[in-house]
Amino acid sequence: MRLKPGDKIEELSLMSIDGREFNIKDITIAILRIIAIAAFLIYFLAGYFRTFETTTVDGFLVPADILSQHQRYPIPSDALIDYKRTQCVALSIIEDAAKNKVFNYTLVAGSLLGLHSCDGFLPWDDDIDLIVDTNGEQFFSSQWTEGQVVACFDRRWRARITTIVGHRCVVLRNNKHRAWFKLLSSPEELPVKKDRRDVGGVDIFPIRFDRLGRPWELAIRRKPAPGFPGIDYSDSSMFEQVQFDSHTTRAIRADIAEDYLASVYNQNWMRNIHPALHKKHSMARLGYSWKRRFDLYTLFHQS
Repeated sequence: MRLKPGDKIEELSLMSIDGREFNIKDITIAILRIIAIAAFLIYFLAGYFRTFETTTVDGFLVPADILSQHQRYPIPSDALIDYKRTQCVALSIIEDAAKNKVFNYTLVAGSLLGLHSCDGFLPWDDDIDLIVDTNGEQFFSSQWTEGQVVACFDRRWRARITTIVGHRCVVLRNNKHRAWFKLLSSPEELPVKKDRRDVGGVDIFPIRFDRLGRPWELAIRRKPAPGFPGIDYSDSSMFEQVQFDSHTTRAIRADIAEDYLASVYNQNWMRNIHPALHKKHSMARLGYSWKRRFDLYTLFHQS
C-alpha cells in the first residue's frame, strides 16, 4: 500500500501465540535493556574475579595500581607524605587540646588498625579517624560555634576558623550529622575544589551507645566503636598514650583494641595485606575495582 500525504503510520506489531500484541518499539527497548544489564553485570563481576598485579609498600602487599584511599595520591609519593604530615600536625593539636581541656579520645577504624599494624598510617590510608568522649564533643562544638565563618567548596561541610591552644586552625561540621567534625591544621590547608579530591582533615566522631550499652561511633553509617557494653569513655584508664607516625596521641587500651579489630576486620587485620587482596573480602574487592574503573577525578587530574 502506498502512503499518501497526511496518512498516519500505524506502529508495526507482532501477534504472539497467546493473542497479545507487542509492537516493535517495545520489543527493541526490552532487548536493549537486557543487553545493558548483562553488560553491566559482566563488567561489575569482572572486578571480583580480577587477578590483581601486586607490589609491596612498607611491608604490605597491595595492588600495583593502588592510590591513597581518599585523596587518590600515588603510593608512594611526596604529595602523600606531605599530606600525611599535615594530618599529624592536626592530630598533635587535638592531643594538646585534650590535655588542656581534659577530654578522652581514641584512634579508630583504619587509624587504629594502622597503629597496631605498623605504628602509623596504613600505606593506602590518608586520613585519621578519632572518637571523642562527651567533653570532647562539647569542646569541638563550641570551637565551631565561636569560630569565624570561612568558605568551603564541599557543601556537605561548613568551615570556621578558630584558635585551639594557640594554633590557628579550621573546624568543620557536617551538615547532616552535626556532631561529626573535622580539623584542619591551618586555614591554608582548606582546599579549593581543583586542588584536592575532598576537604580532608582529621575526622572526629562522638561516642554513642545503644540501648544495650554497646559503644558506637556516629558516622554516615552506624559503626561499632572500640569497647564493651557499659564502657565509660570518661574513664582515662581505658586509654593509653601511643606513638602514631612518631606523634604522641591516644588510643583505647591494646586489649580492647584487639577485640575491636578482630570483630570489625576479622582475623585478617593481623595480615599485612590490602583488603582487596583478601579473597574472603568480596565487598572490598568489588569496591576497589569499582573505584579504579570510575575514578574520574584521577583520570582528569593526572599530571
